[in-house]
Amino acid sequence: MRRMPPLNPLRVFEVAARHEHFGKAAEELSVSDSAVSHQIRVLEEYMGVKLFLKEGRELRLTSSGRSLGPALKQAFDLIADAAFSVSQRNTQATLKLSIPDSIASKWLVKRIGHFLEAHPDIELELQTTETSTGVQDLQADISLGLWDELDVPEGYMRYVLNGVEMFPVCSPTLPDPLSSNSENQPRFRLLKGDDNPRWTRWFKSCAPGLMAEAETIRYQQSSLALEAALYGQGVAMSDSITAADYLNEGRLMRLLPELSIPEHLQLIVRRTHEENSAIVAFCSWLSDELNELGVELEAF
Repeated sequence: MRRMPPLNPLRVFEVAARHEHFGKAAEELSVSDSAVSHQIRVLEEYMGVKLFLKEGRELRLTSSGRSLGPALKQAFDLIADAAFSVSQRNTQATLKLSIPDSIASKWLVKRIGHFLEAHPDIELELQTTETSTGVQDLQADISLGLWDELDVPEGYMRYVLNGVEMFPVCSPTLPDPLSSNSENQPRFRLLKGDDNPRWTRWFKSCAPGLMAEAETIRYQQSSLALEAALYGQGVAMSDSITAADYLNEGRLMRLLPELSIPEHLQLIVRRTHEENSAIVAFCSWLSDELNELGVELEAF
């Protein structure tokens, strides 16, 4: 068994040896001068040697003290470094995300488990928003949304998602809403959530006047409108991220697939991300996932 000297006197001696002054050692350790003197005496008695000599009002290390001091400093530095390393590994980093509800519920939540398995030290705090939510009250580390250049606050940087398209979708079971061959065909419905500006942009760019007279059902969230489209209740507006899985599974189809417009989604990231391993890890993972959809993150 290793024969260890008393650790507290060793720690007190290491501090006193660095300063060669009991008063300064007492100040660093937040104890009294007499407490420092007592601990030094305990160590000297244990080791059977003098570690300090007092010459008048001056204090100096003996040769034994000079030999012991540097070794103890190195040992305590190693202990401190090891403790810090273990502490860091076992401390969860909280990463705050702000993602549009439709993308979060229809695309992200199906994949986020893979990220958490790869990074068990990261705790996610996910907040969902409307796609058009502004960034003025941004509190998240990473946010996805639609913003003008002037909206990005100081302390953040922007990444543009290149390759995202916006288009209407419906269930393959829905009778062709553009066909007028049957008088008995159910009336076509537009399913709108918080994405009405997207519908307006699409009509203006792709099909002015088309379906303008269609019946409209409004939902509080665009994710609910998309859910209604899955059940054949009408046509919803979506994009190449949100609808990706449903299109691949054949549960949704694009209406007028040749008519789509770019969706200028952007990722807003705290500028401290270069020093924050959690932000770097999530952005790298997200970039890989988006690349599979043909979407690329590009610094603005």
